[in-house]
Amino acid sequence: MGKKSKFTNIKCILALFIFLLLLPTVQAKASLVYAVTLTYDGSTLLSKGIRLIEGDAPTRLNQPKNGFMLRVVSIRGQVLHSFKFLIETTPIRDPLPNIFDENGTQVVIPEAEISLPKETSVILVAPYFKNAKSIEIFDENDKLLLSVDVSKYTKRSNDVWGHIVIIVVVVLSMALYKRLTKKKPQLNAA
Repeated sequence: MGKKSKFTNIKCILALFIFLLLLPTVQAKASLVYAVTLTYDGSTLLSKGIRLIEGDAPTRLNQPKNGFMLRVVSIRGQVLHSFKFLIETTPIRDPLPNIFDENGTQVVIPEAEISLPKETSVILVAPYFKNAKSIEIFDENDKLLLSVDVSKYTKRSNDVWGHIVIIVVVVLSMALYKRLTKKKPQLNAA
């Protein structure tokens, strides 16, 4: 092998190495989260749907000691993520302006009773896991209230892109090997 072919071989190996290094960057995706829409009427918790969207899950540094618990559970039954949360059923309302005097003293007691909403909706955001099976929601007593199937978003191990990458790497490796081991014809001196 001459100097020129050694240099060409080194360039091919370097190009393959750079390709393999950049491959994870090309396949990188935005962060994904589950967005679960729930309704609660004070006793019954219902799922109104789940979506997989781009975004980041909140860090939830301040969680209530008591409250509902959301758990993302894997195909194997492991808890991948969990957090506690509250669902507010009493709305915060501003007082009617005509019940106070100019000093801020309440002078009138409202006669009509303010009715509370019969149902509250909330959207919970949890991080996406490629091996998740379900999102489970428990009450304060750790009783399962709701289980939402998320397996349709689960990435299977036989991912098509993974196979394509393996095939490309094998083909390039074989071509490089053939190129490096190819014998040059020798000229016979007559």
